[in-house]
Amino acid sequence: MDIDRYARILRAEGTLLADAIGEDLTLPVPSCPGWTIADVLRHLGLSVLWLSQLFDEKSLEPPVPLDPDIAPLDGELVFWLGAGISELLHSMGGIDASDAAWASVGGQGAGFWARRVAMDLTIHRWDVQSVLGSPLPVHTVVAVDGIEEYFTTLIPTLGPIVRTDPQGGKALFHATDLHERLLPCWFVCLENGVFSVKRVGSGPSAPAADVLLSGKASDILLLLWGRLGTQNLEIQGDAGLVRKWQRKARF
Repeated sequence: MDIDRYARILRAEGTLLADAIGEDLTLPVPSCPGWTIADVLRHLGLSVLWLSQLFDEKSLEPPVPLDPDIAPLDGELVFWLGAGISELLHSMGGIDASDAAWASVGGQGAGFWARRVAMDLTIHRWDVQSVLGSPLPVHTVVAVDGIEEYFTTLIPTLGPIVRTDPQGGKALFHATDLHERLLPCWFVCLENGVFSVKRVGSGPSAPAADVLLSGKASDILLLLWGRLGTQNLEIQGDAGLVRKWQRKARF
């Protein structure tokens, strides 16, 4: 994992988010049920400040949770979040992806958190843009990394599907905007409570699956995070399996 790359994502997505926000922060965010735009900004602001603390301390113990009351009034939230992102970027300048850092997800370190905060900001940027206009898709390279994180780190470790779906199934997710030499498919298999994922090529050489979903990496990522349905994807096979996994894969 490349800390500098995640820093660049944070800068770019933070700018897109700030540029999208209007005056009314009380607007509801349908993709984050129960939240307003202000709530999204508070969540992100607290997250980047907490992570900056973790990186500065280089601790293997969890940092003390931040008091939510440190978030300012709505009119100051955009500036506060921007300042928090700048503070986090400064902290990231002093770490390496391989540095040890506490994580609730076992065995992970600084690289895990740099990726996690970049992906969280990216998804929530899309959330806010979707309220205020037409949201920009996630950049292909970022979306591919987000899909990889979802399947190789979050699902196997946190396991909402594994815990609740012993029957399982096999799905093939094909990012059509990814070159074949980069292995544009994720073959996801859940059998007898055991989850596995493998990057594979597309076409006749791809493993047989119960369902094949094909589309742009951004649309696949947003599907996995419950932001979009399958309207932008081509589906062959058991679409019900996808809907079932969507309901169960909640973080």
